[in-house]
Amino acid sequence: MPTLAEQWVEQGREEGLKQGLEQGLEQGLERGLEQGREAAIALLKRFLIYRFQVIPDYLDQSLHQLDLEAITHLSDIAFEAKTLAEFEARLNDLLEDQA
Repeated sequence: MPTLAEQWVEQGREEGLKQGLEQGLEQGLERGLEQGREAAIALLKRFLIYRFQVIPDYLDQSLHQLDLEAITHLSDIAFEAKTLAEFEARLNDLLEDQA
């Protein structure tokens, strides 16, 4: 039968392991979401370069201010916009909404 000290050590180890796993999962999820966001930005930029012949870094600063949901919405806008000016106006609206 374990001593009281051994039980405390085991309880501390289990709590530490549980906390470590929770933090690891949270950090992994955050990294995964950020990687998904970066991939969505890269794909959107490629589409904009193709569709509107923009310079690759032209919209970088603006795009990196948006969260993944806004970038996804902006991708839909990129398909619908008839001109680069229309796309930029909608981008500016999204930036104002996130401010």
